[in-house]
Amino acid sequence: MENATLYVPEVAVEKCKVIYPWKDFKNIQAYDFSGVEAVGGDEAKSVTARYDMSGSHVDGDYKGIVIEHYSDGSTKKTIQK
Repeated sequence: MENATLYVPEVAVEKCKVIYPWKDFKNIQAYDFSGVEAVGGDEAKSVTARYDMSGSHVDGDYKGIVIEHYSDGSTKKTIQK
């Protein structure tokens, strides 16, 4: 990966230079991640609305297949038991 930079904790720089797939990065740099609480994933977003399969709005205690809309604009189908 010629034009991409991989930022890793300082202790991982040398390991990443020899381990696939990270070794394919031509530019591997140490980065201080202190203070970073989450990177993407469900920790960084919250459910803003839930709908059943017919498109009707449902509450959080609804059981069945639910379409969830998240604060980051994404959606996901889940099964609520």
